[in-house]
Amino acid sequence: MNRCKQLEENFFVSGQVSRESLERAMAMGITRFINNRPDFEEDGQPTHEEIKGWASELGLEYHFVPVVPGALTAEVLEQFTGAVSIGEGGCSKGPVMASCRTGARSCALWALERASRGALPVDDIIAAAKAAGYDIAPMKASLEQLAGFPG
Repeated sequence: MNRCKQLEENFFVSGQVSRESLERAMAMGITRFINNRPDFEEDGQPTHEEIKGWASELGLEYHFVPVVPGALTAEVLEQFTGAVSIGEGGCSKGPVMASCRTGARSCALWALERASRGALPVDDIIAAAKAAGYDIAPMKASLEQLAGFPG
């Protein structure tokens, strides 16, 4: 797994996971895992079913919300938002980690989810992503639109 990168207090992203990296995530307090990587994107990557099995064995809540590069849709954002906001009163039940090949798609989904719910100011979302090593500045207009800014 690429290094787990923190975007918010209870939200992390990472690149491709293994059983061992999921164990390390649990040791960090992660309770929910969202797999954003579609099956068969690259030779040798574990399948959704393999990762789901690891998560189940470890007691991690698992969600599969695959995103094909360049094909992020409103439906995918809705599924991701549902996976993030599960819990009492729509609040996360604990720290969440989302993963794809490099973490970039998971970071973009997080940014869109946070903007669409008005959970963070757009500039804070962009700054958090940048601090984690992801440049989502080109998404600013889309994030502002989701956040309800005119434009």
